[in-house]
Amino acid sequence: MPSTKSSLHSLLKHKEIEKLNQYFLGININDASTEEKEVFIKHTALSNSVELALIYIDKWNLKNNQLKVESYYLAGKYLEAERLISDDISPYLIADIYLAVEKYQNAIKVLQDLNIDENWFYYMGRCYSHLNELTKAQECLKNAIELSKNIQFKGLIYSNQIVLLSRMQKNKEALKASQKLQHILKQESFKNFPELKAKLLINNGLFLGNAGYSSNAIKNIIKAKIILNNSSNAFDFIRVNLTYAYNIAEIGYTAKAIATLLELNPTKSFQNFDKNRYLMKFYARFNDYDNFIIAKEKAQKYQDKSDPFDMIHFAIDTKISSIYLDKEINNDELINELCHKYQDEESFFYFQNHKNFLTLQFTEVETSLNYHLKKSLYKELNQDRILKTLFLYKNEMFREAHDEINRISHHANNYVLALAKIITFFINKKLNPVSTTWSSPKLTKFQDINFIYKYLNNADNLATYYNSLTPFQLKFVTRLSQILGMNLEQ
Repeated sequence: MPSTKSSLHSLLKHKEIEKLNQYFLGININDASTEEKEVFIKHTALSNSVELALIYIDKWNLKNNQLKVESYYLAGKYLEAERLISDDISPYLIADIYLAVEKYQNAIKVLQDLNIDENWFYYMGRCYSHLNELTKAQECLKNAIELSKNIQFKGLIYSNQIVLLSRMQKNKEALKASQKLQHILKQESFKNFPELKAKLLINNGLFLGNAGYSSNAIKNIIKAKIILNNSSNAFDFIRVNLTYAYNIAEIGYTAKAIATLLELNPTKSFQNFDKNRYLMKFYARFNDYDNFIIAKEKAQKYQDKSDPFDMIHFAIDTKISSIYLDKEINNDELINELCHKYQDEESFFYFQNHKNFLTLQFTEVETSLNYHLKKSLYKELNQDRILKTLFLYKNEMFREAHDEINRISHHANNYVLALAKIITFFINKKLNPVSTTWSSPKLTKFQDINFIYKYLNNADNLATYYNSLTPFQLKFVTRLSQILGMNLEQ
């Protein structure tokens, strides 16, 4: 329970919906102070509806244009909020509204006459980031961090900085900011702001997952999920579960990821798009064509046709899914055109990397590896290293293959690490045929990896295991066996 009015405003600022619910359930709102009623109205707009908030404004005769505008803004009714902008509205609220309706130059004009402090630098950083003036944005966020004395605000700025540095493809610096954010989130003062902490954990988990640090990503996301799982009304409840599902699928828990997604009922189009885009990919991994088609049609329904990222990654996900389903979908030209049109080099190399990895082809693998190394995109880099190792092995360059496989990070996802263990065994067998023996590890969540383990263990009924693989897994295992010289017909 907040002990002061200022802490009540802090809870609203950081969208601590559950804590605000608890506070207002504990008082008689009709007997509350005007300040408490105003916070209650804003909370109602944020968590329920702006229409109900407006009813309360009329009921309590609160003739306050700022309150009305902020209620529309918190409810996501940004155009309505913009229409009500007047001289008596807080400049920072006006800037928030202009940022929401993508009028970034207007936001900068509003901010120009304000005193320079940590808030000013934070808002200017957001404006420059949206205008793609990333160096200016980074300088602003850096100054905001240095000036901020509030630990929650500092955590929020670091979270924005991580995203910005990722966009600038400065992933080493982003990782340092990520580590600083993790340190801040451990501080005692964050206990009073669980939903903000969860939001920042999700953001950090997303960065770490995309950067190739799967285990650390999962740790952040699970912490956020624990915070929010008992708060289904929490602002980021849907988001944390979408992120959780995506990341556990990456480490082999695809069935659990599907179950998590099916329990979600997003109300926002972009969250419905992500839910069904993920389901589409996960059903494809199980060779479930019927459910893949259902999810694909729903994803198309919710897709933002004006968003380049949505267009590019829906096309990429469709192609990658077709590989898992062993069904030909020839949209490579479309993907290349979209990446070129929107100058999205990162998505282009992402597509080439994942397509090559799933089919064990070596098209431009050196170029891909150098790009992902330069940009510190470790998830794709580890897959490139697997491909380069196999290319070197295929060309009997066993010493070079040994050096390359040892460059794979121990932070790589479970599938890459399991595959690297198998390949390392074959390399060592070439380099030291007498002393190299297979040491059987535990089975994984990946059936194709498990089949190879059983093959190397000389397991009985190998044909039964082989026949249980999906068509994609059969092709993958066959291609790998051709490169490594495994005799699957024995």
